[in-house]
Amino acid sequence: MSYNTREIGKTVVEYLEKFPTMRPQHLANLIFEKHPELSSVESIRGCIRYYRGKNGECNRGKIASDEFFVKPKTDTEIIKEIIKSTKLVKG
Repeated sequence: MSYNTREIGKTVVEYLEKFPTMRPQHLANLIFEKHPELSSVESIRGCIRYYRGKNGECNRGKIASDEFFVKPKTDTEIIKEIIKSTKLVKG
């Protein structure tokens, strides 16, 4: 089955606008479920990573807009998440 990377990108952008915080794998599965003509879940996930700026430093410079870039977590945020998750496990 033939697919167009521009079509995948266009569809990914539409879904990123609707679901900005959804994990890439879940979003890719959702998109593929609704649009099975778009090659594969992995190609969709790769496109999501590209638009979120999670595809390597050299590729970040190629994107026209950083609208969907995910802000890296600070050390403090990571530590808070770890503490919260350990409290959930214990409690």
